[in-house]
Amino acid sequence: MQGIDCSTIDTPLLSKNTYRDLMYSLSNFGIPTVRVELFGNGDSDGYKCGKYGFNDIIDLYDAAMHHVVASGKKLILFGYSIGALMVPSLVNRNRESVLAAIIFDTMIFGPKDYFVKNKIRQDILRGIPKDKIMYNARTFDSFIEIVLDGKHSINDIVKQNPQYSTYVEHGLFAGHDTNYYHELSEIDFLSGCKSISLPLLLLIGSRDCAIDFKQHLFFFDSISSTESDIIHKEVFSIDHSFRNETGSIDSECIKCICDFIFEIVMKHIPFDGGRA
Repeated sequence: MQGIDCSTIDTPLLSKNTYRDLMYSLSNFGIPTVRVELFGNGDSDGYKCGKYGFNDIIDLYDAAMHHVVASGKKLILFGYSIGALMVPSLVNRNRESVLAAIIFDTMIFGPKDYFVKNKIRQDILRGIPKDKIMYNARTFDSFIEIVLDGKHSINDIVKQNPQYSTYVEHGLFAGHDTNYYHELSEIDFLSGCKSISLPLLLLIGSRDCAIDFKQHLFFFDSISSTESDIIHKEVFSIDHSFRNETGSIDSECIKCICDFIFEIVMKHIPFDGGRA
């Protein structure tokens, strides 16, 4: 389950698309993967991606899960970024169908805080000096306050406050983001994780500029006393996009994920004469 993105995963032009690279990496390890793509992307018909909110995405994933489960399969859910916020809800809807869950880099405490930090991360990646980043962050923070207030449309806000136009023009705040964040405000993610009664792998990367490393640790401490079978793994060299210092998908991180999946799957596969 990916984060907030309206692009199709398999677009060949996106040579460094995290979602696509991650899926291909898992497939190369021999793990069957399922992709759910929004209508209106790739070669599909239907609404444009911006029409979907967070709860719509949950329903689409839920429908895809039922389709797979109907063929006799069990699932391991992998939630990345905002996609990880969907994991508790989908586990609780489909407890008999889910073997385990994996969460990577999404320990957030409020949509506004996360979105401002994500803006800072993007500025760092664009090479903007730190003093300008902090100034931009304060301006962006006030913009988010108005948006989440919900009384004005994005277009109205930009008309009344031209200084905010650059955020919309650069795609830092699109229509589907607005839908997501209003709905995210109503979700108790921490409580949802505490109710998960299956193996749960938490992966955190210390190089993530969008999320404070201390928040990851606080999140783990908050749920580590529950009945969930939690495995906590700090992947120190990885940023929010699963990439290491060289800018490529980190093989050690992928191996950690695959080892966890194999361990769970092997417990549920009967052996016959040494063959799975």
